[in-house]
Amino acid sequence: MSACRFKIRMSIRSFVVDNKGAFAPIIAIMFTVLMGAVAVGVDVGEWLRQKHQLQTAADAGALAGGYALADGMTNNAAQSAADDEADNNGYNPNTANSSINVNITANGDGAGNPSVEVTVTQTANTYFYKLISSKPIYTTTYAKAQVEAPDGVFCMLALGQDASPAITTSGNVTINASGCGLAMNSTASDALQLNGNVTVNVGDVNMAGGFSQSGNGTFTYNTLRTNASQIPDPYSSLDTSNEPSTCTAAQQAAGPVPYFGPGVYCGGISFSGNTTMAPGTYYIDGGSFSLAGQTAVTGTGVTIVLTNSAGSSGSYGTMNVTGGGGITLTAPTSGYYQGVAIYQDRNTPQPCTDNFEGNAAISIDGVFYAPSCEVDYGGTTTVNTPPQCTKIISDSIVFHGTPSIGSNCDATNNGNGSTKAIGIPAVTLIK
Repeated sequence: MSACRFKIRMSIRSFVVDNKGAFAPIIAIMFTVLMGAVAVGVDVGEWLRQKHQLQTAADAGALAGGYALADGMTNNAAQSAADDEADNNGYNPNTANSSINVNITANGDGAGNPSVEVTVTQTANTYFYKLISSKPIYTTTYAKAQVEAPDGVFCMLALGQDASPAITTSGNVTINASGCGLAMNSTASDALQLNGNVTVNVGDVNMAGGFSQSGNGTFTYNTLRTNASQIPDPYSSLDTSNEPSTCTAAQQAAGPVPYFGPGVYCGGISFSGNTTMAPGTYYIDGGSFSLAGQTAVTGTGVTIVLTNSAGSSGSYGTMNVTGGGGITLTAPTSGYYQGVAIYQDRNTPQPCTDNFEGNAAISIDGVFYAPSCEVDYGGTTTVNTPPQCTKIISDSIVFHGTPSIGSNCDATNNGNGSTKAIGIPAVTLIK
């Protein structure tokens, strides 16, 4: 009996001290934990990869929208550009529950420059999480791009991309604008052509094409860039939609009158005596703005708009200043035409030329904007002596004879602070 008991005790003791197979359940538990950790790591790694990809998409969208605004495009065009670049850089609009929101703020920096915000949301693609839950995980990223003031101070911009040349001189032309420069969007090899005994003293010179110089002239500049980026038109959205529908007067011959009021002048205005133009907008509809003889016209807070509301049945007038008189204009500092002294309707068919000839004295503090026309200074015309801040933006610019041109635009004098800068805007990703 005791022998039997002894055997039983030994069997129990053997079972208790036998560790064979004891680690199997521990390994099974640890393996389960390890596989869970691996699964979590795989899903987290994939989520981080997708978040990085979506951040790239948001950044690209914000920058694309910013550059579109910097190029003068509309908000709708900028939003489309942001959408397209986000799609091209990792955002998939076909993914369930995905969304992209583009917000454009006109005064994003408090200084009048727009900003673009892009928020992208997309369902995260997980491998193991979806095995334990049907609830989706969303990934959201955000980016903001700020359009900054143009880099460069230019007071003359020739917009014509095919103009050959875009800015040209001949004769004894003098251009003194050391605080600002010349810009040409023409890709022609002679985008800038300097001929004759000219004296040109300007700041930066930027052209999409090249330049040529002949004669005994002097060409002084700060920097000169050929085959450079084209400069966007800062007034590309300007139009004549605010023109009243009825004429104030038809085929007006003004002067001498002490005070002349704004309105719609159908058929043009021809001045024959000294006149002061009251502040406001003067729509010259279907005719020219003409000045001859010794007539002097002055105006402060004035914009002259050369247009044609009759469409194909009418005609577009131009500026035609000759003789020994002159015109002195200061652009308005507020309102729709802020900073613009003269606007030649962009719909004016080519060829068209705004002429300043004879020995007229021209003083314009503001922008002369003629995007589809040539601006021609000839004879012994003097422009801004002493100089104001005059900016000329036109299809092309011609100087001939012995005119003397001055402009006092620089980083601190921007036409009473009211004109838009001419240059290449910068776009910075700030968030």
